Amino acid sequence: MKDNDIDVEGMFRGNNTIAKRLNKFKTMILRGDERYKYLLNPNGSINNDFLEYLIPNIDNESIDFVDTSELLSADQAQANNLINYWRELLDDPLPEVKRLARDLAVYAFYTSGDNFTMNSFF
Repeated sequence: MKDNDIDVEGMFRGNNTIAKRLNKFKTMILRGDERYKYLLNPNGSINNDFLEYLIPNIDNESIDFVDTSELLSADQAQANNLINYWRELLDDPLPEVKRLARDLAVYAFYTSGDNFTMNSFF
């Protein structure tokens, strides 16, 4: 089903789900892909807390989704920090990074209805 040119079902099922795209992106960063080396810390960790906070949960037999880690507690300062790191991705010079950041926001809205839920991240 497409809604406003958004493949809602494709966010959760298929070969290009949000979770699979996020997993692939994080894997490329961690493997030192030249395009994304600015997102890798010298110690080999991802330097964007928002990306670190999101955990792809991939189930090839069912629905893929994105979990959130316990990396940060739920206080307002840390929530603002996550939003700022997400904005950095939205402003990234690489179009594929901008697109993923935008799609994560759409995914968050569709999964939470703009309400705070167990795995909501916006």
